[in-house]
Amino acid sequence: MKYKIAIQPNNYGKKDGGYDDDFSACWKDTLERLGHSVKIVDVWKSNILEQLELCHAFMWRFIHSREHIQLARRLLPTIEHYLDLPVFPNEHTAWHYDDKIAQAMIFKVLGISHPETYIFFDFTEALSFAKNYTNYPIVLKLANGAGSSNVKLISDFNEAEYYIKLVFDKGVNSLAADISIGNRLKKIKHFARQTLKTGYTDLSLDVQKRYILFQKFLPNNAFDSRVTVIGNRAFAYRRSNRVNDFRASGSGIIDWEPSKIDEQFIRLAFDTAIKMKMQSCAIDGLYDGNKPVVGEVSYAYVHHLIHTCPGHWELQGDAKYGTLVWKDGQMWPGEAHIVDFLEVLSERYERKQYGNNVS
Repeated sequence: MKYKIAIQPNNYGKKDGGYDDDFSACWKDTLERLGHSVKIVDVWKSNILEQLELCHAFMWRFIHSREHIQLARRLLPTIEHYLDLPVFPNEHTAWHYDDKIAQAMIFKVLGISHPETYIFFDFTEALSFAKNYTNYPIVLKLANGAGSSNVKLISDFNEAEYYIKLVFDKGVNSLAADISIGNRLKKIKHFARQTLKTGYTDLSLDVQKRYILFQKFLPNNAFDSRVTVIGNRAFAYRRSNRVNDFRASGSGIIDWEPSKIDEQFIRLAFDTAIKMKMQSCAIDGLYDGNKPVVGEVSYAYVHHLIHTCPGHWELQGDAKYGTLVWKDGQMWPGEAHIVDFLEVLSERYERKQYGNNVS
């Protein structure tokens, strides 16, 4: 059966000779190469639901901007649950995107290994915790932020108390915004330029208040292992920390050598994707002593960084004891998305016998 897939373009950047960070172009090319049709839609138009008529599914790689997340968290579940159309990303995959509080709660409930995390919505309770904590330094995070933004190492109770009072009073839009007026102006100018260029406002401009999230500091991690799972495939590379910093995300210092990836992180990523029922899952893997843990999880990632991987692992069996088979050769993640999505569509429409009722 041939399908008609609605796609919202996400051309946030494109390099010559590749798709760079443009999932939608890769989706479109792959679908059309396989004989399916694509309808380009516009989620920002008031008739978006009508635009999906006669389509079999909908795909949109939304980003961590205020406008995207506000719309995606309303539109995608409506399409998935009430129009009854398959979507990418689906609700299991994306509702917790760029929300470290939600992710920490999910990890705890599902038993996914992660650094000890402490979340408070009460000022007195937060202050009492900080006063009695005996293992400083500790990591402070805001709920959203990519590329290690809004992550700060807190050295002692006095510094923790300062931030607790700050976020429970006027709030912050960045963990660096209080350092100096100069830095604050630089950040505002940067996001103003970004907004003018893309039309979207970064979530880092939103005021964060009346909660605090602390996480155990994990020393002796000179890098993290970024593992991206798509279906039964895992792509992985190492990201070294920034100079004189404990953070790796956004450093740009990347090593794609497969032999350097600890197999435990591959299995942990598969375990996370399976337990969270995610169509696609990228983890930031760290060591807590000798134990591999998930720092954060995301359904979205930089397209060309995955493609640069010289191959991927395929899982045969369960995440803990199954066989990991190495497959040589580069692959665009968007292609893998389509292969898996088409399998879901085929099973769904054959099972529901939709083949003769839709065009």
